[in-house]
Amino acid sequence: MECKCRGSGYITKIVDGEEITTYCDCKMKEEIKRTLRKKYDKAGIPVDYWDLEIGRDYKNLTPTNIDSLKKINKYVLDLNKTIENGKVLYLYGDNNSGKTMIECCILKEAIKKDYSAKFITMAQLVNIAIQAMGKDDAPRNKLDELTKCDIVGIDDAFDTEKVYISDNGIQNAKMDDVFRTLVHNKKSIIVTANVNVDGISERFSKNIIELLKRKMESFQFTGRFYEHSTRS
Repeated sequence: MECKCRGSGYITKIVDGEEITTYCDCKMKEEIKRTLRKKYDKAGIPVDYWDLEIGRDYKNLTPTNIDSLKKINKYVLDLNKTIENGKVLYLYGDNNSGKTMIECCILKEAIKKDYSAKFITMAQLVNIAIQAMGKDDAPRNKLDELTKCDIVGIDDAFDTEKVYISDNGIQNAKMDDVFRTLVHNKKSIIVTANVNVDGISERFSKNIIELLKRKMESFQFTGRFYEHSTRS
């Protein structure tokens, strides 16, 4: 059915005897969508997830995943309380089970409610934290911006194949600083990982794990979201 603006994006109304031109509803929706996409981009959310919705697009409905989604939905429906309480949501399980999609959808909901959000992989976080030790202000500014966000999504976490941890443990020390800042400032965190919290490699600091456990709830995911996907 053709829109009443006939594709122009504008409609003319008579108000108090005067002809007024305003945005059509379709134009308003496009403007809102464009504004949100700019915010998603600023938050670092991958483009692949901008238009996805859990209820419409998540098809990997194994019994385990349905149970996890029901529990997560409780936090999404009361997102204000989730963020204000600095809740940590730990999504773990099989590769390609859709954890990243769910993480990004929660971040998008937060953005729609005017919360500040950031998506980052743990490998990126470690690299920025290490670079922030140098003279360049840019990494420190990025780190400062991240730790001030209301909710942060940390993807591909605690994976020894993706996150380099040296023998001297400098990466753990810097991550500990970041996580401690987030937790102490009651920032909400979403973590995605391939293992449950008790199965995290000893290469990673136990201090970080114990810190997150204080406000953590875990959700397991199984199966494959997209057979061709390389995302988690």
